[in-house]
Amino acid sequence: MSEPKPRMPLNDCGCCEGQTASTPSLIDNRHGLESVSYRIGDYHRFRDTMLARLSSSELPSLQKLTTRDNNDFSIALIDAWANVSEVLSFYQQYFANESFLGTAKERLSVLEHARLIGYELNPGVAASSYLAFTMDEPLTEMDNPVLRTLVPANSQVQSTPGPDEVAQIFETLEDIQARVRWNALRPRMSQPQVINQFMHSVVIEGTTTFINAGDELLLIDQANQKYVDQVTDVLIDENTQTTKLILSSEATSPNTYSVLPKDSAGSFSLFDGHAEVNESVTDLFVKRSWAIEDIVAIADTKHWDIEEIARRINAHPDVVANISVGKGVHGFHKRANLFGYNAMKRVTYKGRVPKDISKWKEWPAKENDSTLYLDNEYADISPGSYIVMRNASQNIFELSAATTTSRTEYGISSQSSKLTLASGSAGFSSQANAKAAMSNIVRKSIVLVQSESLPLAAVAISENVKGETILLGIADLDLRSQQIVAITGERVD
Repeated sequence: MSEPKPRMPLNDCGCCEGQTASTPSLIDNRHGLESVSYRIGDYHRFRDTMLARLSSSELPSLQKLTTRDNNDFSIALIDAWANVSEVLSFYQQYFANESFLGTAKERLSVLEHARLIGYELNPGVAASSYLAFTMDEPLTEMDNPVLRTLVPANSQVQSTPGPDEVAQIFETLEDIQARVRWNALRPRMSQPQVINQFMHSVVIEGTTTFINAGDELLLIDQANQKYVDQVTDVLIDENTQTTKLILSSEATSPNTYSVLPKDSAGSFSLFDGHAEVNESVTDLFVKRSWAIEDIVAIADTKHWDIEEIARRINAHPDVVANISVGKGVHGFHKRANLFGYNAMKRVTYKGRVPKDISKWKEWPAKENDSTLYLDNEYADISPGSYIVMRNASQNIFELSAATTTSRTEYGISSQSSKLTLASGSAGFSSQANAKAAMSNIVRKSIVLVQSESLPLAAVAISENVKGETILLGIADLDLRSQQIVAITGERVD
């Protein structure tokens, strides 16, 4: 639609202006309106425009019509056409609004819009909504507290009306099970620490520890692989009463927890011969992955109480104490040397005169691969503990025995801790000769001893709840597949 040509004013005061053409009007609608304006004029604008055109220089043949009397036939005809234009522009705007889905008022218009994409409107139905029922927590002094109930179908619920509103009545469509513990099902809040070579930190229980920055830790994973890492910082958390030992950065390790079952799936045949719920039955439920429906079916077949099964699963030691995935983490109280590390070299003579000290010869090492003698007595070393022996290489050993003995060798004598290795070789036989073993192992080795297992703490799960799976903090055997749950919380997006 073309815009009307702008008219120049005859003068500044406008006293010489007469009627001017005011149609078609400019159409301009902003976004988001509930209805759009599409009329190019109304009765008065159309009439004024036609009267103004009578005096237009573009129509000289009409200049002889000088009357503007409403009783004149010509002016009456103009008035009639102004009314016709009023009606036509009204319906033009009406149809324009029906042409847009956002402004259409007629059901037929909406129906035709939907049919453009192959959709047919469905018959109207009653309003529906999801309802979450909560139960009052029972008083602690009650003998037989009510922990569950059934909300029957067709139970009436009404909305809370606001000012000048009417309460809306709803009826439940099906029986609804209600449980006190379903008032708030909590996700799992903590996770075990998966011991591995690439841990960035270790969280231990308590706020007092003998570990300081610069000390070393022994990490032992599920496959019994052993790694040594150095502590760079010690962070104490008074709120959780834990201590974080930073190994390479401040990131908690681990910061994710797998919700997928790692054990094999269970089968009904595993319970053949079991007549009652006991520890062995609970072990079968805990150590295998099960669908809740299968557990319920087994309980029904065996006439077992499903609540008792749930209590036993949640109290199982593997569920309660699943903190460390791996053998654990150990710290060392002492750093020692091997016996003879500080012994003077063996004196050599030229005749009866000792040679220069720089020409004294090395003692031959009198050690074996399964026994280590330390430079002093370390009374708190116990069998079953670990040691780390470091020289040109690094070796980790478990001890089968630890005793205190007096030893005289390499020209010196002192009390020594005798350590018997449970497995592995100290490396003496790998040297070309006994003197090389003395120089490269006895004198250069540093031994971390008196290991102590550190009590690992469960760490908070820092991952946001996302995806299609939520891991709950307990095993709830009343939940079923296809059951609707409401998830509440603060969105991170």
